[in-house]
Amino acid sequence: MVTAMEELHKMAKSNLQRKRRYFSRRVLHSALVAYYYRHFGHVCRVLDLGCGLGCMGRLKPDSAIEVYGLDIDEEAVAKASQYENAQVWNLESQRLPFDGEYFDAVLAKDILEHLQAPWVLVTEIYRTLRPGGIVISNVITAKPKRVWNDYTHIRGFTSNALQMLFEDSGFDVLHIHKMGGVPLTGKLHLVKWIPMLLRFPPLDLLFGASLEIKARRPAEGGEE
Repeated sequence: MVTAMEELHKMAKSNLQRKRRYFSRRVLHSALVAYYYRHFGHVCRVLDLGCGLGCMGRLKPDSAIEVYGLDIDEEAVAKASQYENAQVWNLESQRLPFDGEYFDAVLAKDILEHLQAPWVLVTEIYRTLRPGGIVISNVITAKPKRVWNDYTHIRGFTSNALQMLFEDSGFDVLHIHKMGGVPLTGKLHLVKWIPMLLRFPPLDLLFGASLEIKARRPAEGGEE
């Protein structure tokens, strides 16, 4: 017998899969991918949550890097599988299908705002990261027009809420700053300057749609 919760998960998956525009546009600019890999540092295995079309695998800086992708959309995973070890996965209702301390870095871009219980996934990210491993997550800011402009959003985040979410799961927070799609920064390879640009109110109001957190699972013995 199908439980009510299973039926809700089935409906949620169906609704997301109907929203093709979201997945078809989930393409990361090469400059943004390079930005993430610079922040990860030296890595051998990367987990790409909500992998979309597999840009983290397609644009990885070293062919030796193994990239694993999870996404709820079957069509997206079929395309991402050309570049990543991708599989269909429901991040809301399933634990991550990997052993503990398996990854050097995790990217969770535009994921946590879609989940009823984001703290469960953050705890799973901690479990699958090696000691000293890095997670970068982007979330929508807690501004009504930002949050409710997408009907699949559950919530937005303030900087304080985002910091508490990761610290409560055991992470050391390295930075939290505003991010957003500022025109020409990708083409001009100025992505790293976006947080500074978004300190200015006009640009913040226009383009400061998200917060980025970079956090580390503490190294064993407290050593870096």
